[in-house]
Amino acid sequence: DVAEGRAEQAVVCCWTGTGASIAANKVAGIRAALCGDAATAEGARKWNDANVLALGLRLTTPVLASEMLDVWFSTQAETLDWAKGNWYMTPTKTFADYTALNSLPPAPLNVQISSKPGSTTVTVSNPGKSLAFGVRLKLARDTDQEEVLPVLWEDNYFALVPGQSRRITATYAAKDLGPKSSVQIFLTPCCNSPQLNRPATARFAGSKPTPSSFHFQTKAST
Repeated sequence: DVAEGRAEQAVVCCWTGTGASIAANKVAGIRAALCGDAATAEGARKWNDANVLALGLRLTTPVLASEMLDVWFSTQAETLDWAKGNWYMTPTKTFADYTALNSLPPAPLNVQISSKPGSTTVTVSNPGKSLAFGVRLKLARDTDQEEVLPVLWEDNYFALVPGQSRRITATYAAKDLGPKSSVQIFLTPCCNSPQLNRPATARFAGSKPTPSSFHFQTKAST
């Protein structure tokens, strides 16, 4: 897509990243850079005008991948207004430009959930060939689809490279869900990660944990 002008940037992956970068650089118009940290990724974009980020799945952790993707897809650095900061916050002076994210291709996602009173575990996997970026999970009651708050997620707003899965648990007060409600999990629209047309639901009865698992696939809208 990048070589043919349908996208501005792309991400390729393999076990070490070496083969993916070599294969990508054989295509005319592609400038692929194999990166292992955020500083290298930022330099490849700024100084080498690289248009394809190559990642090695063996050593790239989800946190590291998120850091590299942040700097890769930003063409303008984010700056803080230190003069107006105080002991608890510093306002942003200029925001990073992430418009290149709009060129990411859609990413299908598989979702499995299981739940017990006060705890819900969600497994999200990316079976496709494109990066799923900005995946956000939302916990809601099935009676009114209102978000359950407060809730503590182990992680959120995460990325999934092709073939990757994440298992994330949310904890909350069972009373906030209600006695006759079930848990619903939504994927909210963010970047190229879709919102589920039909939410996944995990049910439990009273105070007895009765974990259930639902598995389905949804395609992102373009």
